[in-house]
Amino acid sequence: MAVVKYAGRFGNLIAAAGRCRSIDLATPCEVFSRVTVQGVAEPYAVMVCGEARLVKAGAFDLRVPYRLADAGAAQTLILPGIADPRMPVLGAVLAAVRDAARRGARIVSIYTGAFVLAATSLP
Repeated sequence: MAVVKYAGRFGNLIAAAGRCRSIDLATPCEVFSRVTVQGVAEPYAVMVCGEARLVKAGAFDLRVPYRLADAGAAQTLILPGIADPRMPVLGAVLAAVRDAARRGARIVSIYTGAFVLAATSLP
């Protein structure tokens, strides 16, 4: 599971991916890291975090500098696609998504990230 956290003037956005599809993780990173707002130097700061330091991403591995615990105050949670939606989602990931929902964060999934969201059993 990898998580991307965007922290800046417009709040926090987090993207989570387990056994992630690299394109589904890279796309929100690219989009939010390139936002420009007149008078705001860096509207979103991108941080990648996960429940492990090494995340499998198909043909390569991602080394993530932050842990899921660092994602605590997200205002938006983005769940990128996962490589195999039949695999169980780790409890720490489910807890992070449920915690975000309890705090009133927006939660969005990309492609097979919908299976991660469904595994939380959130209404």
